Amino acid sequence: MPISERLRRKFHRTARFRPARRDEPGTLPAVTVAGVMVFAYVDKLGQLRVSVDLDTTHTALIERPAGRSTVPLRVDVQDDTVYYEPSERARVEAWAVSTESGRLELFADDSQRAEKAAKRLKGVLLSRLPGEREWLTVHNFGQDHRLNAALGLIAALVEEAGNWACDDAGDIAVLERVDSAEPGDQLDILSGVTLVPDHLAIAVTEAVRVLAPKLLG
Repeated sequence: MPISERLRRKFHRTARFRPARRDEPGTLPAVTVAGVMVFAYVDKLGQLRVSVDLDTTHTALIERPAGRSTVPLRVDVQDDTVYYEPSERARVEAWAVSTESGRLELFADDSQRAEKAAKRLKGVLLSRLPGEREWLTVHNFGQDHRLNAALGLIAALVEEAGNWACDDAGDIAVLERVDSAEPGDQLDILSGVTLVPDHLAIAVTEAVRVLAPKLLG
């Protein structure tokens, strides 16, 4: 179970700020909370750098899922979560969105915000169970499922035509035309021949007209 509210308040009350020391030029400013030292400083490149030292973390924060020691950690910059290692004890799922460019955007435990972003970005909504390292796909908003369904119907009709075809020159010529055609044209070709039953070709055509009318031209 998560740590107690009493212990959380104690960690906050005993937090300490450690400024850089004038007589020790190499020291850096840091805040210590629950034994964790968080350094925030400007480096030689003029970048604001944040560094987290977990070596002296209070034992109450340390978790050991699958025999390894971890410290639940979440880092936010403005409203964006840039790092998230959820607590296994809290049993909270982590959520993320993978965009078309391959970038992974974290949304911590906010599943609703993650789903909205996945829809907006046409990305893949991912979740990760507490204590696990692997992201699982929840839904791919980048795929056009209606189009995929229409293409699947056409492919099934083409396969059926191959099953009904004979070895005569006419059937072979039709199959060669079908093989070299785009999906919409394949449907048009098969609708005008006797390789598949008329009712089947009509049913597939009507279904494609509903699912992906652009395929019909």
